[in-house]
Amino acid sequence: KCYQFENNVFPNNIVLPPSMPETKPPAQGCWKSVTGVNILEHLYQEPVNLRNVGKSFKIIVNPQAVFTTSVHGVLKSTNGCVWVNRTIARMYHTRSQQQTLLKPGDLIYDGRLLDYSKRLLTAVNKALREIGLLSGDHVC
Repeated sequence: KCYQFENNVFPNNIVLPPSMPETKPPAQGCWKSVTGVNILEHLYQEPVNLRNVGKSFKIIVNPQAVFTTSVHGVLKSTNGCVWVNRTIARMYHTRSQQQTLLKPGDLIYDGRLLDYSKRLLTAVNKALREIGLLSGDHVC
């Protein structure tokens, strides 16, 4: 089976405070030497661009069930693809702003990732320790 998710862009070049102080993402000062983007700091998404609905998406596939792909999706598979409703599951794409004319006030707050922050932080810290980017005794 192939699952298609509408692209939800969370600009990483704009950092805004959470909508409510108690939802503030946990600070990870110990990650300062680690390259990359902390997705928990980017909780504002661009509104859905209605002109791109059905055109801007990501896919999750079982590679054994896919015969032909392109950069735009699956062309031939055993079971076809299904769209996943954004109310059931979401795809978060943290990247530079795609809709460049939007002002920060046009972005929409979405703090759902914070519901998973404790588990995410534990898993990321463990992985960073395992590859040597955090020392074992460093408390995050």
